[in-house]
Order: sequence, then C-alpha cells, then structure tokens
Amino acid sequence: MRQRATAAIVTGGNILLFRRIKPQHEYYIFPGGGVDTGETPEDAVVREVREETTLTVNSARLLTKFVVEVPEFITIHTGSREEYVFLIDDYEGTPQLSGPEKERAGPDNQYLLEWKPISTLGSLQNIYPNEVATFLFSALR
Repeated sequence: MRQRATAAIVTGGNILLFRRIKPQHEYYIFPGGGVDTGETPEDAVVREVREETTLTVNSARLLTKFVVEVPEFITIHTGSREEYVFLIDDYEGTPQLSGPEKERAGPDNQYLLEWKPISTLGSLQNIYPNEVATFLFSALR
C-alpha cells in the first residue's frame, strides 16, 4: 500500500495548507508526499516540507495514521493509502512554493500556500483527506 507523510504545520492558531486551483477543481491539501523506498515516514515529511515549502523542520511528531481514499483529481496514485500525520510546530524559515510544485505551477494548475485558522478545518468542504482535517480540527483546538 502506498504511504504518504502529511504535515500539519502550525503556528499561532493557524495551519499551512496548499490551495489547489485547476480548471474544474478547487480544493485544499496538506503539505507532504510519498514515502520513498527505504525512507521512514518521518524522514519523508521532513524532506517533503523542505522540497515544497523551503521550511526546515526541527521536529516532527507523529500524531496518527489513517488508511484513506482520495479523489482521482487529486492524485495519480489511485486506491487506498496509509496517511501518516505529523505535527510540525518547530521549524525555521518562511514558507515559499518550491520544488516540483513550483515547476508544475501555471495558470491552469495553481499551488498557493495559505495559512488558515485551525478552527476552519471543521468547516472546509473541499479539503483532502477529509479524515485528516477532521482529526486535526479536534486534536489542535
């Protein structure tokens, strides 16, 4: 089963999300990505956060793990996946889009880093995986 390391990057009551805008879809996802062969989920979340946001993670604490399904318009990896959710509240830098997301970004494929109040996680209808958002809404309030 595919594994993904998900980052809950928080500061001051806010959480960092990717806002994705495509021609027929607009939604939010959490930073993070696939766990490579021979890599731990913790190593993966540190690497992915650096690649996607330029942030340097000083500590990542595993909060939970889910088995989730995500809509096809979000990922090329269809089917179930294990989603490891890490709390990241100790990091350095200012988030900036970078890595493959920056390279793929364009008018019809936007990646916007946005700080959202944690309190909105319970009401965002277009956030994926929803199980992660619901868990974080309860755990971080």
